[in-house]
Amino acid sequence: DNTLTLLPAMRSIHSLTLDNARITDAGMPHIDHLTSLRILTLNGTGITDAACKHIEKLTNINQLELANTKVTDQAITSIKNLKDLRVLNLEGTYITDQALAQLSEMPNLQALVLNGTNVTDEGIAHLSKIKKLDSLRLNDTAITEAAIESIRKNKTITELQLKNTQVTDKITEVMRGYS
Repeated sequence: DNTLTLLPAMRSIHSLTLDNARITDAGMPHIDHLTSLRILTLNGTGITDAACKHIEKLTNINQLELANTKVTDQAITSIKNLKDLRVLNLEGTYITDQALAQLSEMPNLQALVLNGTNVTDEGIAHLSKIKKLDSLRLNDTAITEAAIESIRKNKTITELQLKNTQVTDKITEVMRGYS
């Protein structure tokens, strides 16, 4: 967290990567004034939902990576206010279907990583409302072909990752006619 005390003086910074750094919620007030920040990567840090209240103030963020943090559904209440957000990585977090309902309110979201989360077919159905979504990673989740059926109407998806899911050979029938 001490490293973050240096940041307020660096207001012109556009990209900040602090993967696996010893950062907690206590250090997050130091990023509040980084209004030029476009990319924030905090993968593998000790942050929780409380950090997202500070991240929410960074209104120009278009890429946010929170993989392998302690973030839960509550964080999405803040994250969904980032209107320019295009890329969101929530891999290995405590995100569930409840969060996906809120994420569906983010019309500019283009890439979403949900690998290793507790999302289900029911939650994935909410993502069909995100018309610009073109990359969806669902590796290591419990989803089935029912999830894919629910987002099938979204013709903008060009990347779909389904490794280690419950998807079976029935996916062939679901994907028929998708182009």
